[in-house]
Amino acid sequence: ILIFTDFCTLPPDDQAMLLKNIHNALKPGGKFVFDVVNTNFAEPGEEKSSWAAHQGGFWRNGPHLLLTNTYYYSTEKVSLDQFTVIEESGDTQIYRFYTKRYSDSEISSQLVTAGFGSVNCHHGILPDSELYRSSDITFCVAVK
Repeated sequence: ILIFTDFCTLPPDDQAMLLKNIHNALKPGGKFVFDVVNTNFAEPGEEKSSWAAHQGGFWRNGPHLLLTNTYYYSTEKVSLDQFTVIEESGDTQIYRFYTKRYSDSEISSQLVTAGFGSVNCHHGILPDSELYRSSDITFCVAVK
């Protein structure tokens, strides 16, 4: 099981290696269950930027400035959330989180290429939340 759409954040070569390793680890008939962000997920039309000053919190214990940028790569169906954390000392760290969106046929093709024989995609499993709509997430069951 792989959840929280972690598969979508991996680069293509790492996805292929992960699928190969999972396929090799499964017994015949074994199942790999995971979720992906699908193409229903709304892609805003424009990039976004914001900043905020914090006295402490998620990114650092002490005072820091947080610059947030979101970029969209429509052709690749990829979004990038970039967080730049600047501490009072001037030390700066950049964190980048990429997310790929998949159609059922795209993810199924990738799984078949990795050697899985049967792939089923399921929609509407999760309830709607502040972070996503149920229709944005696809659960996949791939059988060796």
